[in-house]
Amino acid sequence: MGANQFALSYQMLEDDASGDKKDTVILQALHSVSDHMYVYFEGYLSGSDAANEYSLEGASGDEQSIAAVGAVYYF
Repeated sequence: MGANQFALSYQMLEDDASGDKKDTVILQALHSVSDHMYVYFEGYLSGSDAANEYSLEGASGDEQSIAAVGAVYYF
């Protein structure tokens, strides 16, 4: 089993026209399984001043969360 790598970031955006602010926290974790394979996790949590900033299938809101899990083999 190999090494782990972690990253955490915080992003702040502001719309010049409306003054609305959006903040995003991003977490990334990477684990090396072997010399040629690794698995990863990425998570995003976003919040906005605008009540309808994010929408999905007719529903909208001021927060959004996304998660991605995967594996990569390279040679």
